[in-house]
Amino acid sequence: MTDATWQATNWGVETAEGYGLPIERCAEMRRGRYLALREVASRFFGDENDISFVKAWREAMELHAIPIDDLAFRRTIHDVSRIKSHRFVYLIAENVIRPGNENDYSTSRYYNRFRDRHYPQTEELTREIFRTAVKDDAHKETSKARLEEEISA
Repeated sequence: MTDATWQATNWGVETAEGYGLPIERCAEMRRGRYLALREVASRFFGDENDISFVKAWREAMELHAIPIDDLAFRRTIHDVSRIKSHRFVYLIAENVIRPGNENDYSTSRYYNRFRDRHYPQTEELTREIFRTAVKDDAHKETSKARLEEEISA
């Protein structure tokens, strides 16, 4: 499935391998998010697959004359990026904590990480990595604001 190329069809969105979503599911939203976009991207088939799906999804919505709510679309993509970044950072943290361990990077392994006895330690390191990035970003913004004040003074 990682090499799947998605296409908009009269039915919805499909791959040559036979996987697909009907247009009704493509248009379904919950809490202001498009469920189909979250579903496919959260399976971690790979960035190319996700981009192919989003492109075909947009084409299918247009083909079926279903308007896309731009705010819901942006919110959905933002949520998906957070899901993907957490998985990436979590797996890096896992390698830091257990460097010699043969890690399983499968989607099912990631979704069942709560059962791993090392989960609390790994999740704490994951959160610390994210907190560090947020602190760095805040510092950059403060420094930028100070520099702009000095320039304008």
